[in-house]
Amino acid sequence: MNLGDEHMTDETREVYRAKVAERQAKEDALVQKRIEEASDYVGTFRAERETKLRDVTMPKNREGEHAFLEALETAAESDATWARVLSLVDTEPDAWGGVDLARLRAVLIKKKAEETQALAA
Repeated sequence: MNLGDEHMTDETREVYRAKVAERQAKEDALVQKRIEEASDYVGTFRAERETKLRDVTMPKNREGEHAFLEALETAAESDATWARVLSLVDTEPDAWGGVDLARLRAVLIKKKAEETQALAA
């Protein structure tokens, strides 16, 4: 019972309960309608996403993968060891978030020079 219910007449109590039940029914109907709309939207979104994935993204990724594998095979066939190493290392600053790659390049050049000296000796 709500506060003050003891002072209400039976008729007033029934009217109040009927109004509350009516409001609750309207709210339940509205909630159910929104749930159905959301469910329809999610279904449509998933279908569109799957279609885009299947028709656009997957072929694009396959093409990129084939190009990468061909470049990797070409680099692996090369006799220059350091050409193969550099083909595996991305030395573009954008790939590293704009980080200065001078130290990385210096280390790679130093190692290449050390190997060249070892082979010459």
